[in-house]
Amino acid sequence: SVSNVICDADTSCQYMKITSTTDALLSMNCTGIESCKYTNISTAGAGLYCNGTRACAESDVANTDLLLNLTCVGFEACNNSSIVSHGDILLDCNGNGTIAESQCRGVQVNELSLSATNTFLCGRNIDNNGNGSNACSGAMFNSLAKDIKLECGTIG
Repeated sequence: SVSNVICDADTSCQYMKITSTTDALLSMNCTGIESCKYTNISTAGAGLYCNGTRACAESDVANTDLLLNLTCVGFEACNNSSIVSHGDILLDCNGNGTIAESQCRGVQVNELSLSATNTFLCGRNIDNNGNGSNACSGAMFNSLAKDIKLECGTIG
């Protein structure tokens, strides 16, 4: 089963705490300015889409088992957030086809599973002037995963 949470108003879902003890997947869309900021999420698996300016910033996300798919599109989205995972992680800070600029700065990721697969995409879409180069600036990735992909700063 999937639980859907939509936070499309400015500052919506701030300071929210979501805890799931089942294998239900969480789908959360944070499109408002500063939506989902300061949230605390603990779930078996989740798809979080942070499209608003500073959406999902300074949040804590714990993934206990399944895939955590965190897409940070908005300007300064997911900055200074903390992720702890026992499952696979896809952290996409590419700006979703737009110029990635300042997403995921200071993010901290701790992967605790030896069998997990981790993909970290940080600022792949940089223009010829270097715009987008701040994505994942100051990020820290600690991973025990068997397979790790880190892609940062390619022009495209």
